[in-house]
Amino acid sequence: MMKCPICSSDMRMETVANPFLFEGSAIYMSYAVYVCDGCGNKFIDSSSLKEALDKAFEQLDTPSAQDLKRAREALGITVEELADVFDKSESLILKIESGDRRPSSKMLSLYSKYVISGPAAFANAVEIAFKEGIISKGERDAIMGKLLG
Repeated sequence: MMKCPICSSDMRMETVANPFLFEGSAIYMSYAVYVCDGCGNKFIDSSSLKEALDKAFEQLDTPSAQDLKRAREALGITVEELADVFDKSESLILKIESGDRRPSSKMLSLYSKYVISGPAAFANAVEIAFKEGIISKGERDAIMGKLLG
């Protein structure tokens, strides 16, 4: 039996089920919580929460990490180029595309709007990044050459 890290009393496990709203969709998550009857504190079981999050994201019908990577590769652009255009780190893009990190709703929106939608949409993102000073003219021209080539 687990002991409370605050008062050392025995703890019992409860299952908590809560609906959450994510971008207008209801997601139901069920996870374990350890409850201390001695001091009343509650502690979320991290492995149970991770499993609940994995199941919740399956409910959202979001593109998988492999889908995001395939969409980028279909454009013929590198992780570095995508990171530059989105003004994000290469490390973040690699983690998202390998499945090591879930994309935020903003990143999912960027991928959906500019990468999954194809070369013309990504060309728009490139132009926006250039106009906002995120990428240089040389970077813009090199990426556009790949998209149009």
